[in-house]
Amino acid sequence: MARESREVWAKRVERWQDSGLTAREFSAELGINHRTLTFWKYKLKQQARGSMNSAAPAKPRKPRPEFVQAQAPARAASWIEVALHDLVVRIPEQIATDRLREIIVAVRES
Repeated sequence: MARESREVWAKRVERWQDSGLTAREFSAELGINHRTLTFWKYKLKQQARGSMNSAAPAKPRKPRPEFVQAQAPARAASWIEVALHDLVVRIPEQIATDRLREIIVAVRES
């Protein structure tokens, strides 16, 4: 059996819709599968939507949001000041113990 053209199916679908019959009833009268008829109705509708959409100007796409890692605002730095004669050393309060030892050794040696 040869395949029938889109135009043949478009006419059948149009006649079916005008008939007021169900897909099963209309298909039985023509000797065709009712599922094929409903498939063509769907396919023609999708094609009509596609041609309408291609004629309309494309909608501008909304820009995708960019995600940026947020950081909590830095706390006001707390400092420890060590004054030795004419030398003042300002050390951050959250300094690592090992680093503080290195600073003390360096100050002693100077």
